[in-house]
Amino acid sequence: MDINNQNNFFKYSKDYKIKELFLKRLKLDSNTEIQSLDDISKIQIAFSRKIPFDNTDILLNGFKPITIENIIKRVLIDNLGSYCTHLNILFGLFLFEMGIDVRLIKGIEGTTLYKGPWFQYHIGNIINWENKLYLVDVGFGCISPFKPLELLNKETINNNNNNNNNNNNNNNNNNNNNNNNNKNNNKNNNNNNNNNNNNNNNNYNNNSVYRVRKLKNDNDEYLYEEKLIEIQTQPQQSQNQLYNPIFHFNLSPVTYEVIEYYSKQYSNCGIDKIVLIKLFKKGNYHLFKDKLIINYNNNNQVKKEDIKDNITFNNYCKKLFYKINK
Repeated sequence: MDINNQNNFFKYSKDYKIKELFLKRLKLDSNTEIQSLDDISKIQIAFSRKIPFDNTDILLNGFKPITIENIIKRVLIDNLGSYCTHLNILFGLFLFEMGIDVRLIKGIEGTTLYKGPWFQYHIGNIINWENKLYLVDVGFGCISPFKPLELLNKETINNNNNNNNNNNNNNNNNNNNNNNNNKNNNKNNNNNNNNNNNNNNNNYNNNSVYRVRKLKNDNDEYLYEEKLIEIQTQPQQSQNQLYNPIFHFNLSPVTYEVIEYYSKQYSNCGIDKIVLIKLFKKGNYHLFKDKLIINYNNNNQVKKEDIKDNITFNNYCKKLFYKINK
């Protein structure tokens, strides 16, 4: 595929036959099939436990031309992690090969509705399941419910890393929180965005709920949002204000040129944004250049350790993120 051909929209293909390599990398049964949204959720969790989000290469070494072949080699053959564009294209390629109606989406450049400015250049996936659209994304690290998230849905979905089988236990309690969400419009989001971003530094709490809602404009735009459960102790705030924006996107087709342009923009984030993120059964790891953060699901315990040199950083990379390759 010619990723630089600006006249071509990105489309998934079954030509690459990655199912066997993909399932082997995730240590899933070779006969794995997708018959439900829960099946996709289980694969999302396995993906995020085996393949880390890792932006070290693009931030240290700069942008490299993107091809499907290069993504497959890096992640499935060389057993490395990567950043959102690579991870979501690979996951979408697998879903398409499994017969799922999936397409690529992109963030809206210039928006102020985000968790951080680099989310303008996020690349993700939307699937069509039984005539409903769902956001399916493995490129957010731990800012995810780890299951397909319906667009325009009226319920919130808890982070699903802690329990694969109890996906819907909390939905009934959450439904009432969203009845009045549409009373506030984009102006409320813009007014609160700066305060929201200030509270997000290194805050990777697994006890979160998520939603995707359509914005009140004529551009077919959507907003992926997160609410920390612990913030609900502040009754003076409206339910809408409790949600922090993460990813602002639309459903416009994505060209190959845009994919490369977004990756080039992301490569300019700076080495201070280097991070590796990976799930494990009891929580998640976040490795920065200057610290390691381990979050535990059940008791909200957080363990932090300062990193003073590259040797320590590299040792943690091998020990926590790439030990499965040995």
